Amino acid sequence: MTAIVMSYGRLFAESKGAPVFKKKLIPKHLIDAHDEIIGFRNERYAHHGDHATTAAEIELFVGENEVEVKLHWRASMYNGAPPHWRELFKWVDEYLKASFKKQVAHLSATSGKDWLPFEPDMDIESITMDETDKLDLPPLIAK
Repeated sequence: MTAIVMSYGRLFAESKGAPVFKKKLIPKHLIDAHDEIIGFRNERYAHHGDHATTAAEIELFVGENEVEVKLHWRASMYNGAPPHWRELFKWVDEYLKASFKKQVAHLSATSGKDWLPFEPDMDIESITMDETDKLDLPPLIAK
């Protein structure tokens, strides 16, 4: 889950040289899922803040001649992303592909060469965990 949240969050985080997605690009019906992911990123994984899934607790046991202090750290564990994030990830996948095609068209127009993008015959829904290790993605090719 950490990798999913951090990778998604990088799309929206200010950085040097990398383009940044703006929240206003996201369709309104997907904003709640986006906010949930960014909340995880900012409050749990990136900064260990006050996210509801983590808590630092202290217990004090006062006796006659002593005080016993017990510190606790509670954190929920997740395996994979919640199903309601799927539509948002699919939208991001489609948006990135469309943006990439526009950039390739611009390269072709400005350079006078035909740039051919690699277009895998798959979408985000068809990839399994076992297949991701086997993907051989070639770079852009200029002719």
